[in-house]
Amino acid sequence: MILYSLEIFATGFSEKEALCLCEMFRYHATKNRCSWFLTFSNTQSRGAKLTAERLGKVGRPQKIVIGKKVAPHVHVGVTGNLAHKTVSDIQFALEKKGTPSRIVSKGDLDGSHGQNYIKYCFKQSTFYRQGGENRFFPPQ
Repeated sequence: MILYSLEIFATGFSEKEALCLCEMFRYHATKNRCSWFLTFSNTQSRGAKLTAERLGKVGRPQKIVIGKKVAPHVHVGVTGNLAHKTVSDIQFALEKKGTPSRIVSKGDLDGSHGQNYIKYCFKQSTFYRQGGENRFFPPQ
């Protein structure tokens, strides 16, 4: 299956806008039966390192990404039989709101380029959301 990416050219993306975009992906991907992931990042990929830091006595340690901070942005990937239609529908909705974007094919999901893109996205992400039948597990 082909992995499609949607590059969104918006400066200063907030977490709230990312979650709204997540709901948009959830609606369109469920309608077209596609799998998707969305990662929110404010770290440059070069030198980014995911660490777990315990802030209190109880509970799970929080994941903190250490690296050079940049403007907040999102990475998106969609795969499935109607993945291009899903990404096109979302691009059309974003263009109506005035947010420029473009669709990029990242190659076969089983190929090295698709797998490397997924690792790249999860490596620098502050938080992520995913949906559909396929799960894009973050690297351990």
